[in-house]
Amino acid sequence: MILVDNDIRKYKNIIVPFDEESLQSESYDLHIGEKIYVLKNDVQTIDLRDNDILKNLYEEKELSDFGYSIGPNEFILASLKEKVDIPNGVSAHIMPRTRYIRAGVYVSAQHINSTYSGRLRIGIYNLQNRPLRIYPDLGICQIVFEKLNELPSDNKLYKNKIDAIYHNEDIKFIGPFSDEEDDKIDKIVEKIKDGN
Repeated sequence: MILVDNDIRKYKNIIVPFDEESLQSESYDLHIGEKIYVLKNDVQTIDLRDNDILKNLYEEKELSDFGYSIGPNEFILASLKEKVDIPNGVSAHIMPRTRYIRAGVYVSAQHINSTYSGRLRIGIYNLQNRPLRIYPDLGICQIVFEKLNELPSDNKLYKNKIDAIYHNEDIKFIGPFSDEEDDKIDKIVEKIKDGN
């Protein structure tokens, strides 16, 4: 069941900051934040099994009030202004907005698991053969919330997964970790669980 405006309002802190003007009948418009992530010039081949390459693909840049010009066929990541906090029993989907699809802008659709919390990065791809300019605070995509027909298993909740590398993501870009970094994280998590 997709949540409508009245349902979305009932969930405290599901979106922060919350703006009534961004609330639609069954979705909420999300806005570009202050950071973008541009593919580094020295990247030649992207090997999807190489975590070192995957975690170092992008260069972080400030997005000023003058905006950023996305070149033809260029793909970037953009942080969102809003933080989302998805409650247990609800999942969400990032969807493109029709007005920008018609302008040749593709925004990556994303599934957001129940209990995810953080500031998402979205992919923006320029399908046109000419540049397009984006700005901070531009309502680039929408989020649609869906109530689950039952609660997921506790050990499968996103917030409980040790490898949930995007959980509590904020302004700093976080990507896949190396095996050595994964081991360090596992040890830290175990200490926290043990109360040490």
